[in-house]
Parts: sequence; C-alpha cells; structure tokens
Amino acid sequence: MLEIARLDRANDTPRSRRKISNLYRAWRNHVVRLYWISAFFNTNSLHFKREGRS
Repeated sequence: MLEIARLDRANDTPRSRRKISNLYRAWRNHVVRLYWISAFFNTNSLHFKREGRS
C-alpha cells in the first residue's frame, strides 16, 4: 500500500502541476479574449438601444 502511495506522489511532480496550471491559464486567457472580442463587436447591439443609450 505504501508503495502505491509513493508512486502516486512521484507522479505528482511540480512539472506536471505546472503543465496543468499553464493549460488552465491558456484556456482562461482564450475565454477572456473571446469575451472581450464579443463585447467589442456587440457595443451597438440591442441591449444598448433598449436602455436608450443609442
């Protein structure tokens, strides 16, 4: 049982954790970029007109 736990811990290296966090950061940046692009293109969309801001 201790051998298995030790192997699991060996697989959880800082490098693999860093890889996961880099993937997360890249995904988050992509989502934020998509949000800002859509917000930029939707500035003259209906919800501004509905509020009377032309």
